[in-house]
Amino acid sequence: MSEDEFSRMFERIRREIDRTFRELEEIIWGEERPMFDLTRRCLEPLAHVREEEDKVIVTVDLPYVKRKEDISVNVSGNSLIIEAKMKRKVQYSTLAGVYRDVSFDTYRKVIRLPENVEPSGAVAKFRKGILEVIVPKKVRKFRVKVE
Repeated sequence: MSEDEFSRMFERIRREIDRTFRELEEIIWGEERPMFDLTRRCLEPLAHVREEEDKVIVTVDLPYVKRKEDISVNVSGNSLIIEAKMKRKVQYSTLAGVYRDVSFDTYRKVIRLPENVEPSGAVAKFRKGILEVIVPKKVRKFRVKVE
């Protein structure tokens, strides 16, 4: 077998393994994807997005986060990225029937925002484990004087 044939065969096997794992994840998780990332050891917190005429309000539940200094909030384009460090680790002996002895010590959530937001005007407040981020929308309407 030549080196070129071996490379093609190896690549075909790798693609087949990747496809098999994607199918297995679909069987395990169904339509819902997991709310954790094992490679980053982080959980995805629950969030609620409410859009009003002049702003977008995002509320995020961050249990075990005690200080605002442990939270990072970034708005980039039309994405809101929230990361936070927990005061203590959350540990599972079995997670989703698949993973064993898993622990998490951070949160990470990426939220898509409407394209008409003004990131420079965003403000965030953190109280009692709840983060609220308010991102103003760009003003696009003007009052026209009728003569």
